Amino acid sequence: SALDLDASILARLSNRPALRGSVGGVLSLEGAGEALEGTLELILADIAQARPDAPEVSGTLETALGPDGMQAVLSLSDAEGALNLTGRAELPVLTSAEPFEVRLPTGASLQSEFNGTGAIEPIWSIIGPADTALRGQFELAATVNGPLSDLAPEGSLVIREGDLEDALVGLHLKEIDLTADLDPQAVSVRSLSAQGWRGGRVTGSGRYGFGGTSSVALQLDQLDALQRLLRDQIVDIER
Repeated sequence: SALDLDASILARLSNRPALRGSVGGVLSLEGAGEALEGTLELILADIAQARPDAPEVSGTLETALGPDGMQAVLSLSDAEGALNLTGRAELPVLTSAEPFEVRLPTGASLQSEFNGTGAIEPIWSIIGPADTALRGQFELAATVNGPLSDLAPEGSLVIREGDLEDALVGLHLKEIDLTADLDPQAVSVRSLSAQGWRGGRVTGSGRYGFGGTSSVALQLDQLDALQRLLRDQIVDIER
């Protein structure tokens, strides 16, 4: 059967106020008795924030259902060819054609990996806060594995030549260089440097825990990135 949806469904899934674009696809299921197999191909076309100048993302999500469970392959890019993001995932699934049933077994574990390079703005504009803009180049290599109730992310993220604008607090940083590692407990920022839009600099490193202890140190050097000048300071963020 054919699917034809607008991007409002993705907006709800990503907690976005509004997205434009379309989601189409084809669903196919067949089987008899306990055997059930099928495929789902989703085509994402021109997904972006509602504002007219927002960068657009297109791609496919191909899912196969069979005796070995469910496998999914994701591929995303932008119109300029500046973004390349791919992902693969495997998940055990219990199925039956008669009676019809598709469900996860108790303690089901996800195995997935994601890799991306290129422009970060098209992805950020979809999943990031609506009042924050992030531009620049990124490299991502990550896995998300384990039971669905206790997923364990691991990997690395690099951002180069970044530009961050937060309209809510009036923060504007440019020439952002960030190198970070991801583990099941925290994001470890190995190095961070950026310049204020009107001068100065910030450097830092530290570890931000998902649910536990965090310790991040920032060195501000005549940073002029807010509505006031932040002179030489060391800011420690701990919890």
